[in-house]
Amino acid sequence: MKTLADDNSKAAFLALIQAAFAEDPIYDPEEAVCSVFRHSDNHISAGKVEDVRMRLPKHLRELWPE
Repeated sequence: MKTLADDNSKAAFLALIQAAFAEDPIYDPEEAVCSVFRHSDNHISAGKVEDVRMRLPKHLRELWPE
């Protein structure tokens, strides 16, 4: 299975998400990722959210709504 290290781009990441749900396809993988990040905002402290966001590569950080 490919990893993020194989292709460091937003498109590659979203393709991996899409592939992971091949048996139950996601209509819009980018929106699905954004939804997970938004949900995380409601369950993780603001400081921890910022720590996690800053550890993500820039192309993935852009998917996390502020």
